[in-house]
Amino acid sequence: MGYVTWKLEYEQKTGDEYGTPEGLTRFADPLITVNLGEKKDNFKFTSVNFSTDNDNKFNPNDRITVSRALNTTIVDEDDLLMTGIVQDSPEELAFNKDTSIIKGYNYSESVSTAMVFVDASGKRLDEALQLALTKAGGGTLTVEWDSANPSKKRDGVTDFPLVTEKWFNWTLKKILEQYSSETYTEDGQYYWYITKENKLRWYSRFDPSFDRGITFDSTSDGYQIFKSGKDISGVKNHIINKGGTTPSGNPVRFIKQDYSSINKHGRKYFLI
Repeated sequence: MGYVTWKLEYEQKTGDEYGTPEGLTRFADPLITVNLGEKKDNFKFTSVNFSTDNDNKFNPNDRITVSRALNTTIVDEDDLLMTGIVQDSPEELAFNKDTSIIKGYNYSESVSTAMVFVDASGKRLDEALQLALTKAGGGTLTVEWDSANPSKKRDGVTDFPLVTEKWFNWTLKKILEQYSSETYTEDGQYYWYITKENKLRWYSRFDPSFDRGITFDSTSDGYQIFKSGKDISGVKNHIINKGGTTPSGNPVRFIKQDYSSINKHGRKYFLI
């Protein structure tokens, strides 16, 4: 039976600066949603506030870093799920409850909607992406290209291919997602995210230093995105078996019910 260890860090924003990261302990129900397309990735969790430590604490544009590790109590930087920005923090106060629901969006997604206007033709792929980041948002974007990003393919010798297009009125996200694919890198899939230090990290799917693995086992291997869901659409808790009639003409019927499931989900009939 596996278990999950969550790590949430909070940084208050004052002016244009973020304060010292503070580990959060009294939280519950973390939910991370990763979307495709133009919709922003988002996060949500509940913070308990019985001792009033969190009064007026979480405010829009504060930063929340969400990490998660499987089957270990040690959560390190490779377990980062999302660097998020607080959007809303409604509080519910009652005689037996004092909680806040902290909601926000992925900072990487927000930054990546900046527009790019640059001629990248003739530049190596890594150089072109760095130039796109520099020019994004009219050159006003504060995110930097991480110095740890590769300037060669995974073999450490071969240059990345040259770009042959001009990126006029493209979003940074579109450029990063399209040109990080194997078709353009000629070196397999690449991934990217923005670190807590406000640097854009771009790296190979098979970079051994990130221990991502070529085969996949969700109980032991690291991964970028893993989605699972639970719903009641397939629940059947009131089973009716029917099979013809008795010699006296009465219908043959047998009913089997799962009362604990019925109490939880309501009756979900199934006829055999």
